[in-house]
Amino acid sequence: MMNFDIWTIIGIVVVILLIIFWRGRNAIWGGLTLGIIIGFIITIFNENSFDWSIVVRGAVLGAIIGFVAELLGKFSVFIKMKKTRRIRSLIKKREKEIEEIIKNEKNK
Repeated sequence: MMNFDIWTIIGIVVVILLIIFWRGRNAIWGGLTLGIIIGFIITIFNENSFDWSIVVRGAVLGAIIGFVAELLGKFSVFIKMKKTRRIRSLIKKREKEIEEIIKNEKNK
């Protein structure tokens, strides 16, 4: 039986996220790249030997941070659209009220 530690499980989740967000530039790929670079820098200055697990962990953490940034961006757009729809509905309501006032004024 295979021994799954937390990094293996998170790594599988990150691979799935990378497949889902395969096309185009997004924060997940940027986070992955930055995580790899930071992982290389940390492992180069490590006093022990070169350790690939630090690079992989940096990549995994970077991709997860990128995914969170991507979610925040989508959530921000959702809130903005919701606010825009609300404002448009208020404008339409006010337009109808103004039309009724003008109509009443013409009838007098």
